[in-house]
Amino acid sequence: MYIPLAKQAINKCRCEYVFCDTHKSIDKHDCEFDFAKMGKDMLTKANPKLNDKPRGGRSFTRMD
Repeated sequence: MYIPLAKQAINKCRCEYVFCDTHKSIDKHDCEFDFAKMGKDMLTKANPKLNDKPRGGRSFTRMD
């Protein structure tokens, strides 16, 4: 089936395949892309871990 160039840019799935309008939905073409992993990666990137050092107390160093 021929898909116009403009539709190829719009209907490109995250699994790197291009589909027609009826099969571009994830459940219609048996997508192999791991959306759960993508979500976890986005969360870890957006919420970096803070320093593991305890705050306050002896974590401060004296400056003379």
